[in-house]
Amino acid sequence: MRASVSHIAAGLAAATGNEVTRTDLPSGSVRLEVEIPGDISPTARYAVLLALADADSYGHGRSQDAQRVWAIINTEGNP
Repeated sequence: MRASVSHIAAGLAAATGNEVTRTDLPSGSVRLEVEIPGDISPTARYAVLLALADADSYGHGRSQDAQRVWAIINTEGNP
């Protein structure tokens, strides 16, 4: 059984110390996004990876000001 959206969001929030943004997509999936602190510890970085591993897809983006990770979770039968 895959982890729920709330479980993945909680893992990302706990690992980063930042609020996770949730977007419900027209496809019925959910997109979670969170900013990664510049001074994230190796342990917290590993916790982020563990949370992302439960998503159906995930990625990383970087701008001059911030790094963010995102996760897409198919919610069909998985609230």
